[in-house]
Amino acid sequence: MSDADGVDGGVLVCHHDESMRTAYERTLADHGFRVLTVSKPGDVPDLTETDVRAVVLSRDTPRVSPGELHDRLEGTHARVALVVPFDAETPAVERLPDRVDECLSDPVADERLVAAVERLLGRAEYDARLRRCFDLARRVACAEADSDTDASEVRVLRDRLSRLRAELDDVDDDIGAVDRFAVAAEADP
Repeated sequence: MSDADGVDGGVLVCHHDESMRTAYERTLADHGFRVLTVSKPGDVPDLTETDVRAVVLSRDTPRVSPGELHDRLEGTHARVALVVPFDAETPAVERLPDRVDECLSDPVADERLVAAVERLLGRAEYDARLRRCFDLARRVACAEADSDTDASEVRVLRDRLSRLRAELDDVDDDIGAVDRFAVAAEADP
């Protein structure tokens, strides 16, 4: 999909090159992802109005500055993969702006693009659950400190917190397995 309709939980691809943008969109859509594409950061919709959780951004997109990237992502929980051109003279790390979770060399093979987006979405899910866990832990602490709170209500909140922590452990295990697979895949020629 190339418009903002139905991008919830989707992927934003921002690439200046139309052929690459189209190829990334096709690859991701073929793997079941909802995709929004733009050619420059100025075309990015207000991401706080969507549930975009992964951004694939070309470092060579004209007029992209780290500050603009940060401004566009502020208030969102999206994770970012930066696609950088291969340049043996300058290490990619020196060119990375803040808010980048993955760095991919352009052109990105389909398998690596899909794997990177899966890792980004996994990390975004982990972050969301972690935020819910902290919110619920605060509620438990407040309920325990409030002498008017019924003990059964506190027990219910503690049970919910225990279940959420277990879910968080499961997601953490999944992310670790995906990351270990990615490292192994990159080491395999």
